[in-house]
Amino acid sequence: MESRFAFLKKNHLALFVAIAIVLGAFHTWAARHSMNPDGISYLEIGEAYMRGDWSGALSLWWSPLYAVMLAVAVHGVNASPYWEFAVMHGVNFCIYLGALASFIYFLRGLSDWHKHRNISNDGLEPHHLSALGYTIFLIS
Repeated sequence: MESRFAFLKKNHLALFVAIAIVLGAFHTWAARHSMNPDGISYLEIGEAYMRGDWSGALSLWWSPLYAVMLAVAVHGVNASPYWEFAVMHGVNFCIYLGALASFIYFLRGLSDWHKHRNISNDGLEPHHLSALGYTIFLIS
């Protein structure tokens, strides 16, 4: 039975990263022409930044960095109104990939810390904990 799961034990990182990227890309493509009202507000605020309309751009409710990222991406590729939502989903996919890389860094650091401190994981192997962590990441 051990040899049956040897691939997961040795290559679990590559497997979960591939699954995460494929699922994220599929979700990005499937929802490329849909948007919720918050996303539209971010696009409008980004447009206000690009026009220099500071009274319309500055808000206590909406994040300025995300709106600027969207505006730069939309204007950078010169997207037509038809493709604005797709570009926005592309930006979101890039943010998702950054979150995935950050999570991998966090999980490796946590694993190294556990190894260094000799902390017991109640009989769970490190690759089991990694698989659990990646699964929770994919679900959330």
